[in-house]
This record gives sequence, structure tokens and C-alpha cells, in this order.
Amino acid sequence: AAFNLGIAHARVGNYRDAEAIQRPALDMLRRSFRAGDYRLDAALTALAFTLAGLNRIDEADLLLTEAIAAETKAGRENGPLVTVAIEQRAEIMIRRGDMASGETALRSAIARREAAITESHAVLQAIRPRLIALAPEQGAQLPASDLLADTELAHTLARLAQLELRAG
Repeated sequence: AAFNLGIAHARVGNYRDAEAIQRPALDMLRRSFRAGDYRLDAALTALAFTLAGLNRIDEADLLLTEAIAAETKAGRENGPLVTVAIEQRAEIMIRRGDMASGETALRSAIARREAAITESHAVLQAIRPRLIALAPEQGAQLPASDLLADTELAHTLARLAQLELRAG
């Protein structure tokens, strides 16, 4: 719960308050869980976002690298947390002036998001008839796709377009 409060602070730009909450929470998670636990890896990624907001990009990059390695070792190399971490690392690369690496990372994130949308769309389409049969009113209200995944992909595509315009 405390970590969620830290994330909320970071999302509105209160990075110092966010770090003050997230840092002790991460220390507690490190004591409670082993590397590769999704909760710990999510906390690493969230704190990295906060640190990047404070322009401490080297420290943020280390946390993202740690989270990606742990998620990969745990067999979740294609999971959403790795995609988010790759996007954050792309932003760090761009801030460092390494546009080519940043673009490559953004393209990787886009491919991952597109694959996730395809997968979630297939799942939604497969369960829709069953849900309609069981609960017609609720089943008919299911979205045709995963709106959150669509929105995240659109955001990443927009960031890549900005990068291409800057380079062009």
C-alpha cells in the first residue's frame, strides 16, 4: 500500500516525496522476497521511474537492468513489466543522447505491446461467447480489445514518432 502511494506521488511529479516512500518500501521488499519475485521487480521499476524524474538516470538505469534480469531469470522475459522497463531504459538512452539505442529499445517495446494486444484480443474473443451464454448482459459489455494495452501502445508509438521527428 505504501508503494502505491509513492507511485501516485511520482505520477504527479512529486518525485522527492515518492522516493521517500518508495526507498524504505523497496528495502522491506528486498528483505521479504527473493530476486525474481514480481512484486520486488515492480518496485524496482517504479523507483527507477521516480529516480529518472529526479534526473538520477544512472541509478534508475541500474534498477531497471536489475528488474529486467530478474524477470528474465524468472521466465517472464516477455512479460509486461519487462516491456515497461525497456520503455524506461529507452527514455534514459535518449536523455543520454544515444538516440539509436533509444529508438531500438522503443521499437522492441512496440513489438512486445503489439504481441500482447494480439494475444489479449484472441483471449477476449475466445471467452466472449461463453460469457454471453452464461451472463448475456455482462458478456455483451466486454470490450473488443484491451483498451489499456491499446493506449499503452499508442503512447509508445507517439514517443517513437517524436524521436524520429527530432532526428529527421
